[in-house]
Amino acid sequence: MKKRWIVCPVLAIALSACSTGGEKRTIVEESGQALSVMNASSLNPQIIMSVNKMDRLEGIKGVKWISNREIVYIKSIKNRESEGVRDLLSGETKDEKSWNSQETRLLSPNQKHIYVVNRTQTGENIEARHTIENIESSHVKPVSFEAVSGEGLWLDNEHVLYKGGIGDGGVVMVDLNGAVTPMPELSRIMNKDNSKYTENTVKADNRLYFQESDYPNGIHNLNYIALRDLHKPQVTTVSKDVLRFRPSPDGQKIALIKKSSSESSEYEMTLIDSEGKQLGNVVAKATHIEQMSWSPDGSKLAYGTTMAGGENQVYVLDLKSGSTSSIFECERFDGDILWSPDGKQLMVPSNLSKSGVDYLPVTNILQFN
Repeated sequence: MKKRWIVCPVLAIALSACSTGGEKRTIVEESGQALSVMNASSLNPQIIMSVNKMDRLEGIKGVKWISNREIVYIKSIKNRESEGVRDLLSGETKDEKSWNSQETRLLSPNQKHIYVVNRTQTGENIEARHTIENIESSHVKPVSFEAVSGEGLWLDNEHVLYKGGIGDGGVVMVDLNGAVTPMPELSRIMNKDNSKYTENTVKADNRLYFQESDYPNGIHNLNYIALRDLHKPQVTTVSKDVLRFRPSPDGQKIALIKKSSSESSEYEMTLIDSEGKQLGNVVAKATHIEQMSWSPDGSKLAYGTTMAGGENQVYVLDLKSGSTSSIFECERFDGDILWSPDGKQLMVPSNLSKSGVDYLPVTNILQFN
């Protein structure tokens, strides 16, 4: 199918507490446990976590953890980009190769297969080839699906759900043999038109979450469909006017970012349960809030904020105590904040460029006590 293409240095690591005085918390009973959540009236951070060690990897942007000691990185030299694997203990790199920005690679949960979308451009036309690679045998299965745009995710170790862009193939399910099953009912929900469409599809627990956006009216609803109902989907709205969201690993809590009000230039982050009930009050307020990342066990939430003066800060919210630690400050963020598999390290990609014109990537690895 042919388709027309439409086209930091570390300033501080805060290891001293801000005075909170008589800090207030809301205690929420959840599944027999008391969950302590910061109130909006006590947003000052206090130290419950401290950085034991920090490594600065200059010239590379970390994009993924492979293990507790290895990361995947991207680097750019004279407009030539490459990717590879870096061992954080030895400092050695391996498997470096040219990085293809037109290629999408989705790793299965058991890390045995990769769903690959490889795009090639000729003039103004772009074609896409979908395949499934067996990592151990290197065997490649072709997939009879040619969507250039869209997004995909693994539903389990044997099935990929891929949603083509508007007018680009609809929604299909692909198995390990490359067999494609059209999902017409799901397509009617998730592929509407240019003004109403869905994005940011995420699997959590037994649900498929996604945002339904209605741009003329400025509406961004957070919806879900039960995985068991994908062939006859029923849509449930969890929350409205959501700009970003991130479910916890067990799917029982969701971090949301919304505008503080229709007139405000600030954004705020709150926590809700899986049915949409708010847990406590506001966790954070800032000019921008982004890069939300849950620790693997779901006990902590890292997030980045940008204040009106341009300060970029990383915080960690501990859900058990309800307290927030300010752990890192940088010039500007340059990608997702990512926890290591054991939850003892945090990767923070940043850009040292003060002007924003030059690209000077640094990957910061924070190790906690």
